[in-house]
Amino acid sequence: PDSSWQSVVIELQTPSAAEVYLSAVASAQSGASAADATQIAALTAAQVAEVASAQDAFAATLATHGAQEIYRVQRLYNGMAVRLPTSAIAALRTDPRVRAIRP
Repeated sequence: PDSSWQSVVIELQTPSAAEVYLSAVASAQSGASAADATQIAALTAAQVAEVASAQDAFAATLATHGAQEIYRVQRLYNGMAVRLPTSAIAALRTDPRVRAIRP
């Protein structure tokens, strides 16, 4: 394979749906009601949409670097797997939307 390209997973700053869910559950009282459960479910669903929107916006940036998207995850982790020129990684690390870049 061409060493000038690398496959990486880019974790974005926007919290994943699981992070929001766990935070909401932790802040709920131990005797959580059905209304609490409904609210937590709504918060989690809204976070999936927010993460998807953040990923869509970031995909435009990735396209400017010639990245090829492999897949996205939103629920347990907010990340995008991509194959991109190795030279683009340093620039993407400085993007404020990026939490981490991992091989």
